[in-house]
Amino acid sequence: MKETKRKAFKFYRSYYDMFNMLKNDAERLKFIQAVLEKQFLGSNPEPSESNWYFAYMSQLHSIDKQSRSKREKETNTSLE
Repeated sequence: MKETKRKAFKFYRSYYDMFNMLKNDAERLKFIQAVLEKQFLGSNPEPSESNWYFAYMSQLHSIDKQSRSKREKETNTSLE
């Protein structure tokens, strides 16, 4: 298991909507894996021309916003 300090994140309805728009389980798995790895590990998937990557990129703004917010809270807490 990969180590991470983060214990939770908000799973927005838009993630679920994009998940359901994907046509097969393989694409759904890649989409969810990309979201989870971004949220918990801060890593981005390799660019792809697949639908799952388009779905991921369409949600990247909200994913990044959560990640930035979490990092800022951790930084502010450590400075106090």
